[in-house]
Amino acid sequence: TTPGMSIWYDGRTQWTYSSSTGEVNVTEPTAEELQQINPFAIINSFRSSYKARMISSTSSSCKIEFTPVNSRGTQILKATITFNASTHMPVDIALTLDNGAQVSIKVGTVKTGISYPASTFVYDKSKYPDAEIIDLR
Repeated sequence: TTPGMSIWYDGRTQWTYSSSTGEVNVTEPTAEELQQINPFAIINSFRSSYKARMISSTSSSCKIEFTPVNSRGTQILKATITFNASTHMPVDIALTLDNGAQVSIKVGTVKTGISYPASTFVYDKSKYPDAEIIDLR
């Protein structure tokens, strides 16, 4: 959830509600598309396909730059991730994409060890009864 957008993803279907347009786009995103919106998918993808370099480290944070081992076919050309030094959780992710676009993801909170019902990850039409549904699948 961001100030202008809410996203639900159940492992196959993604619903994206835009408060400015009142629309819900329904898609089945690719793995690459998911990496651009899910901070943990981004970080997990770096394990085997990217090399890491420490940029800075303080008592409160650690900043690491990731670049692809092989840039052919890679959408993310560079990622800089800032981790909280005490929790080791990401707080900021800056991506440079192959089309030159810059993506910035700020992670406000991370909660671990919580079980959510499956309905948490599915768009609830009753919460946005006037939203126009645009099915892009």
